[in-house]
Amino acid sequence: MMRAATTTTVPTRRVRVAIVGAGFSGIAMALALERAGHLDDAVIIDAADEFGGTWRDNTYPGAACDVPSHLYSLRDEEYDWPQFYSGQGAIQDYILDVVARHDLRRHARLGTGVSRQEWDDATATWTLTLEDGEEIEAEVVVNGLGPLRRQVLPSIPGRERFEGPAFHSSEWDPDVDVTGKRVGIIGTGASAIQIVPAVADQVAHLTVFQRTPSWVLPRVERTFSPAERWLLRTVPGAQRAVRTTVNLIVEHVVYRILALDERAQRRAIALGTKNIERSIRDPELRRAVTPSLTPGCKRIMFSNSYYAALDQPHVDLDTTGIAEITPTGVVLGDGTAIDLDVLVYSTGFDPHHFWYPMDIVGQGGVKLQDHWAEAGTAYMGTTTPRFPNLFFLLGPNTGTGHNSVVLMAEAQADYVMGALEYLRSGAAAWLAPTDAATEAYAEEMARRHEDLVWASGCGSWYLNESGVNDTIYPGPVRDFQRRLARFDVEAYDTGVR
Repeated sequence: MMRAATTTTVPTRRVRVAIVGAGFSGIAMALALERAGHLDDAVIIDAADEFGGTWRDNTYPGAACDVPSHLYSLRDEEYDWPQFYSGQGAIQDYILDVVARHDLRRHARLGTGVSRQEWDDATATWTLTLEDGEEIEAEVVVNGLGPLRRQVLPSIPGRERFEGPAFHSSEWDPDVDVTGKRVGIIGTGASAIQIVPAVADQVAHLTVFQRTPSWVLPRVERTFSPAERWLLRTVPGAQRAVRTTVNLIVEHVVYRILALDERAQRRAIALGTKNIERSIRDPELRRAVTPSLTPGCKRIMFSNSYYAALDQPHVDLDTTGIAEITPTGVVLGDGTAIDLDVLVYSTGFDPHHFWYPMDIVGQGGVKLQDHWAEAGTAYMGTTTPRFPNLFFLLGPNTGTGHNSVVLMAEAQADYVMGALEYLRSGAAAWLAPTDAATEAYAEEMARRHEDLVWASGCGSWYLNESGVNDTIYPGPVRDFQRRLARFDVEAYDTGVR
């Protein structure tokens, strides 16, 4: 006798707030909820088994942050930072310390990602479908996915044919030992300038494939002494004073480079040129790494060791371009074959489609990828029409080319809390920004970008396929914080169940 098949139904869980992403943005949102006493009615969801986001995933040699430690941290979560600039391990330790102090694991659903978010007009709720089949209903969804999560791999013919280890920098294989190997690194962006000096002394030969050089300025390498760390730990307000001082410097000095201030531009070029000249002896190599772009057009980077690593006999910088990848290496545009044992793609991320491959479906069945087909347009960088009660932290036009994105995410988390308080008051079951408010904001972003470096005629990963900068906020961080200090319900459509 045949036994009837049985099926298991996973019960739907209901929460007030679902936070998607367990990196800095998701943690900032969780702490904002905790301060208001509402964290117990929220869940933090992440595909990985651990908190950390970017700093959990990027473990390549030399991985570090180019924003000073006391600024690249949560405002109320002080820490005994060992260095002025911190590496990946120290930042991940900090994140896990914050998670432990606030017992955030108790509110987390880790180890399975969200494959779909869909709005239901009848119930005014979102249904989140997880990759393991579980469904979670939420009145509000806050996406803290982070813009640097969707890898970009070059469309070079033959990429799949390479027989040796090959991986993107964000998926560095810890089992691959590069000692004595012939290593190729494609790209000269933020990860490459950290990887190159970290592995140059280990490999037999290193070839760095450069398309367009960026400005690399000298970096303040500062390890805090035991006495300094003791003072920062024990003197009330000491860490806040350091944070405030550094913030003032980057807001008033570094931002001027992006705003095309002539004096700041000249200073940046002088610093970058001096960094090249003091590290590289070969005139031809100096010319190859000297950018022709306006400083800030591509992300300004900081390193004291990148150029020196390039200026070694067993390190080559190739600017010819790769024609194809072969099973044993690459062939350049001029026909030269280069044999490689390991190939690393330091080719960055796509910040314009950061939610992919997840489906997000709003009112009337509209999909986010269609709604943002030409450019990401989010009111205050946080909400978008026809997607009620849906918020993005570090969404469109919230990046910064000079300061800490943690400050931006925290400002958005405060803004979301204002929206949540409005919803909790019972005045509405849902809210979404009006088309008029969103269009006016997008027009303002475009207009303000006309005065900044990214409109100077250069190409940059900050620009989307249409040439629109939907990534960077065109102003100082303090301006963004001021604008999001109050939730402006008058810019929103509201509804009831």
